[in-house]
Amino acid sequence: MHSRRDPITVANASRLTRVRQLGPPASIKSWGQHLAFDSQSTHLLALAGNQPERIRWWNLRGESNLPVCSPEIPLGSEFCVLPGRDLVVAVGWPDPTAPWKKRLVALSTRDGSLRYEAPFPHELHALSASADGSLLAMVVEDGLGLLWDVERWCCLREMEAAPKYFYAQGCAISPDGRLIAAAQTHNYPDEGPGIIQLWDSTTGATLCLLSVNDPLVWDVAFHPTEPLLVAGTNGGDIHVVDLEQRRIVRTFDAPRAWRLSFNPDGSLLAVAGDGPFFGVYRFDTGERLFSHADDNDEQTSPAVFSPDGTYVAWSQGNYTVGLWAVAD
Repeated sequence: MHSRRDPITVANASRLTRVRQLGPPASIKSWGQHLAFDSQSTHLLALAGNQPERIRWWNLRGESNLPVCSPEIPLGSEFCVLPGRDLVVAVGWPDPTAPWKKRLVALSTRDGSLRYEAPFPHELHALSASADGSLLAMVVEDGLGLLWDVERWCCLREMEAAPKYFYAQGCAISPDGRLIAAAQTHNYPDEGPGIIQLWDSTTGATLCLLSVNDPLVWDVAFHPTEPLLVAGTNGGDIHVVDLEQRRIVRTFDAPRAWRLSFNPDGSLLAVAGDGPFFGVYRFDTGERLFSHADDNDEQTSPAVFSPDGTYVAWSQGNYTVGLWAVAD
């Protein structure tokens, strides 16, 4: 069994090194994988960007670098793990005789068994879970937001759609569950900038639309302890939004910021680029403390902090997943 590691901090992030490589490698071409940890940081899940595909996951407390589970149900590339509920959620096709019937499914992270399912007549663009695992925020076609009740496994309410000609690239729920944010990109990038949309989760009403200086807004993430939101863009900027003032108060450089992930105390931000690279940044100053790239320029994957702050996971060009931690 692998021993516990020190949390990644501002003081030691520059010493990150790859400590495990989870496989096996792919025998076919892959364009990257979406990644998520369970809430105990004991399992890491990965799903290839090719649709549809089988999800797979690894037990990080075991010695083997091979998956412990890979359910047969093909899933779309957007998925999330429900904190505290041992469930992974995605759009799937559980009936092999009716591959046209999409369902929103929840699979057990213990054994991959199907726990919940419901018809889902939408094209899922972005998906996020609340901190307690009771709610799902989704953005579907035409920029429409949906709030999903996990206990009843049904849609709780619709949230006001984005303006015409926008679609979501990423979404997030605030730590207290009161706000939902979406990164909305213009369908016609030459015709205007992207926006950050902020909803009231209790009513579904739009609280504000913040325009940014780039047509491609790729992701949003709430700070874990402060009333702040960050948004990543194609133009190389991370925008910091003050949620009380509802305006952008700071910007720092991060190239082609495709996916964002805070460590538990919010002092560090992992930024995965649109391409085969990621970096770890000091949030208060914007200083890049660590970066890494591989040689497969056709793959793009998120870089995600584990909930306990000891690992950063990032998918590599050969379909393996690297685990990065502080060197012993």
